[in-house]
Order: sequence, then structure tokens, then C-alpha cells
Amino acid sequence: VHTHGLIFHTTFAARLKRFLFKTYYGPIMRVCRATLVASSGPDRDIVVELAPYLARRIRLFDNGIQLDWLLDLPRSPRAGTVLAFGRVARSKSIDLLLQALASDPGATWQLTLAGTEEPEERARLSQLAESLGIGERLRWFGSYEEDSLAELLTTADLAVFPSTGEGFGFVFLEAMAFAKPVLGAAAGGVTDIIEHERNGLLIPPNDLTALIASLDRLLTHERLRIELGRAGSEMVRSKFQFENFRSRLQDVLRDC
Repeated sequence: VHTHGLIFHTTFAARLKRFLFKTYYGPIMRVCRATLVASSGPDRDIVVELAPYLARRIRLFDNGIQLDWLLDLPRSPRAGTVLAFGRVARSKSIDLLLQALASDPGATWQLTLAGTEEPEERARLSQLAESLGIGERLRWFGSYEEDSLAELLTTADLAVFPSTGEGFGFVFLEAMAFAKPVLGAAAGGVTDIIEHERNGLLIPPNDLTALIASLDRLLTHERLRIELGRAGSEMVRSKFQFENFRSRLQDVLRDC
């Protein structure tokens, strides 16, 4: 059983998921003597909190991603191009990102939002961008496939994901594999991926002041972007290759 998803973005969904795990799924897995695979430390901690009797049945190891299609693509970043991709939803805290970018009218940037959109969220964010005077600097890309994501990553200067409810965060790995500097909130499984100041930048959750300061650093310091991007790429290649995940999963299956 894979635990990815116990950390959730909304209070209602989190409470419902915790209730079901504690009263239904946990007892079933206890009876079945199931082995659980947790993709992040926070996911594992939630399992132990809700079902401490499963603590000895948990195996913690990182998810993996297929990197072959990313590693050999050309890189031609456009200065000031900020990318946020994955899903456009209220839980992703994109409104905080818009406020941060709008804080310095003289800064040079363009924001691209890519991914499946919640219709009401697109309308809300568009209205917010207009009210902040940055509507013309916001690009809506929509849903994407691998080829489109490659195009987005090729031209992006940095990737920002201020969401506070990521159980793991594949988007971080995809951006880092492409040697893009990443900025995220120190919450959920993100802290298992980003090592602050080494392979990316972390801010306290929902901290607008910290987000403004970190964005300014990344947008104005090319050397920092290059160093963080290089370190992130090396980390993903050494730690998050899908072959590593598959090998460890096979070990777990053999022990079951």
C-alpha cells in the first residue's frame, strides 16, 4: 500500500481522509498485515499518528520519475520567466505568488501558469492579477503533455510552487531535473526534496514577505539560479531515478 496523498490541501479533505484511514483503512491493513510504502517523512508520520500499530510495517523511500525524456533537452531560459505548473487550484496558493510578484512594479518578469485549471480559480486569479495591475504579465498555458512541459521547462528561468499541502511534489523533481532553481513552501513532503540554500529555496508556509524576498534573490542573481539549478539536477539524478524506486519496491515485494 502506497501512502502518497495523506497530506491534503484543504481542511475538510484532510479531516475526511484521516478519519477514513483511522477507522477503516488502518484496521483493514492491520488484519491483512499489509506493508506500507511512504514517499515522504511527513506521510509516514501521519500513518504513525493515526495507526501506531502499523509503524513496524512502514517502509520509507523516495518516489522516482522517468528522466530520460528530460535530461537531453536543450536549455534556453528567458530572463525573468517564472513558471508554476502542475494544477491551477486554490490549494496551490498561486494568489500569494501573484501578490509577491506584484510587490515590485519595476521588476522584470512574466509568469506562466500551466496545468489543469479549476474554472472558478482561473477566474479568481485573473481578477486578482488585473486588480494588482499585472494582468498583461500573466500567461495561461492550460493543460500540457510531455512535449509541452519540455517547452515550458526549456524557456523557464525559475519554478515556484508555494503550495502548503504537497504529500510529495513531482513538479519539483521535474523542474530540478531540468536544472531549474525551485522555490517552495517548507511544508509536507517538499522538505524531503528541497535542502534550503543548497538545491533550492524554502519559505515558511503562507509567508508573503519571505516569498517576496526569495523571488527577488532568484530574479536578480543569475549565479544563484545556476548553482541551485545544477545542485538540484545532480540530486534528482542520483536520488530520484525511477530505477532506484523500482529496485527498492521489488525488495519490499519479495519480503511480503
